[in-house]
Amino acid sequence: SREEFTAACLAQLRAFQSSQELTELFDKMFDGTEVLPHSLQDEYKSCLRDDPLRASELLVPISFRQLGMLRRTGKVVSLPKEDPIVVQAPYTPERGLGLYQEAQR
Repeated sequence: SREEFTAACLAQLRAFQSSQELTELFDKMFDGTEVLPHSLQDEYKSCLRDDPLRASELLVPISFRQLGMLRRTGKVVSLPKEDPIVVQAPYTPERGLGLYQEAQR
């Protein structure tokens, strides 16, 4: 596993360059991904222009099982190949993503 990770990920890393394939491989290795709560979408777009590091802080880590549940309940707003995946679920900084609550519109 270590050699596979080194060959597939570490050897391919380049400063300030992202790779969709590396992102997917990394997500699979750690059984999770990051999503953007719909309520933070405008803030994310603004931060992406002005402060890209701050934009990444708005993403919420969830497991693939949780993402599947959000898909089955129709709460995934964007397509999974888009970056980031946007979900319609309530979010507060104190409580995080409300996976099992109805989204407030």
